[in-house]
Order: sequence, then structure tokens, then C-alpha cells
Amino acid sequence: MAADHGTHVASIIFGQHDGQIQGVAPRCRGLLAPIFQGACDGSLIACTQKDLAEAINKALEAGAQVINISAGQLSDPDFAKPALVEAIRNCERKNCLVVAAAGNDGCEGCMHIPGAVMSKSVLAVGAMDLTGEPLGMSNWGDVYSRQGILAPGRNIPGAASHGKTAWKTGTSFATAIVGGIA
Repeated sequence: MAADHGTHVASIIFGQHDGQIQGVAPRCRGLLAPIFQGACDGSLIACTQKDLAEAINKALEAGAQVINISAGQLSDPDFAKPALVEAIRNCERKNCLVVAAAGNDGCEGCMHIPGAVMSKSVLAVGAMDLTGEPLGMSNWGDVYSRQGILAPGRNIPGAASHGKTAWKTGTSFATAIVGGIA
């Protein structure tokens, strides 16, 4: 399951135009830093904020200019752990943009870390429909509209296992579109 999500996201960004999935940024280079593990039942094991902070710092050390985080943790923005706050500050110091999913909890007041962390280096992404309205399952509201953007998030094509294509819906896939553009 974790690999399916990451494969879908990576193909949205880096898919080659002569392949099955045409990515947003096919000529860009990327560093994959897996932050989730799969459980035996196929679900995802939650990533800690410390693990996320370490992945961000590794990406910065490798020279990242944009970090796509198609994930997050439902939490109060003030609950961001010191290691994650420091990693985001490192992004500010190095002029690195963090493009982060707003989350799929379907409420205005739901805050998803790191997308809800107030920082000039964080751009939160919500998922919208074809009319430009937020999807019902996408978190959106005052915090996100001040430091975020909506992007297409319904039935986004991406690579799936065994050379197949899948269509998925959510802020993770809207985030990949924005991350690729950035």
C-alpha cells in the first residue's frame, strides 16, 4: 500500500512523456525518501514527525529546492515537534519550498502537519474538483487559504504496480501536481 501511494505520487511528478503516465516535471530529478512502511494487512504505518524531519533534512543535504510531502498528521499546528519545526526552519534558510498536503479529513478546521505549519517555506495544497471548489473530503479553510492553494485532486492518473495505471483522488495527488509545477 505504501509503495502504491508513493509510486502514484512520483509518477505524477516525474512520469516521462513517452510513457504511460505523463508527469508534470519529467526532466527534473528527484530524491525519494520513503517515510511510511506497510503493515501486514496492507495499511500504512504512521510516520513520526521525527522521521519526517530527518527525511526533510536529508533532502536539503542532497540539494533539494522543492520538497513534496503527500502526507501529514492530523494535529494542531502548535503540536509540531521541535525536530520538524527546525527542519522547516532549515528549509526557510535554504530557500527550499515544502509543498504539503492539506489532508483528507473533510473539514475546515482540521489541521494537517506539516501543511498547517505557518512558514514562508510551506505551501499547503487542498484538492479541488473541476469547478474549482474544494472536494468534500479535502481539508480547507482559513489557515489553508492564507498559505495554500487548491489543485485538481479527483481521479488523477498515476502509475500502479505491475505496469498498470490507477486513478486516485485526494490531496496527496493534488500536492504532487503542485510540487511538480514548483
